[in-house]
Amino acid sequence: GQGYGQQPGYGQPGYGQPNYGYGATPSTAGFTLTWGVIAGGVGAVFVLIGLFAMDFVKGGGIGLTLGDIGDLPDLADVPVALDTYASFGRLLAVLAVVFGVLAILKLPQIPQLANLQNLPIIATVVLGIFTLWHLAAMFIGLEGGSPAIGAWVGLLGWAGLIAGQFLTQPVGSQS
Repeated sequence: GQGYGQQPGYGQPGYGQPNYGYGATPSTAGFTLTWGVIAGGVGAVFVLIGLFAMDFVKGGGIGLTLGDIGDLPDLADVPVALDTYASFGRLLAVLAVVFGVLAILKLPQIPQLANLQNLPIIATVVLGIFTLWHLAAMFIGLEGGSPAIGAWVGLLGWAGLIAGQFLTQPVGSQS
C-alpha cells in the first residue's frame, strides 16, 4: 500500500529543483556587464568631470569652471540658467547621476528600484531635464562667451547616461 510519504509539491523542495536553496541556477546570481553599464559609467564620469574639473564656459580669453562662475565680480551679467546650474544645480546633477547609475544597475539590494517596471523611462525623464538645464547653461552664457570643452564633455556624459538606460544587451553576446 501507500505510505504516508510526502506528496509531490508539498514539504521541502528537492535539491535539484531550480531557484530553491542549493539548486539555484547560476544565471540568477552575480553581475552581468551590459553595454548600458559601460555607457552609463563612462557618462557618469564625463558629467562629473564636466561639472567639477574642466572649463565650462570661455569668454574674454579665459575659461571658467562652474565653480568659478560665482567668483565673477559682476553677477548681474551671469544668466539665471548658468548661475543656478553653477551653484546648486550641479550638486543636484550629482544626485541625478547617482539615480541614473542605480537605475541602470537595478541592484537587488534596492528592491524599490529593481522592481519598478518603468524605471528606464523615469530615469530618462529625470536625466533629460538635467540635460536640458545643462544645454541652457551652455548656450545662455556670458556676453561674448561660449561653451568650453567641459560643457561638451558633460553633454556627452548626459547622453551616455540616458542611452545606458536602454542598452541591456550583455557585453560579448552574439544576438
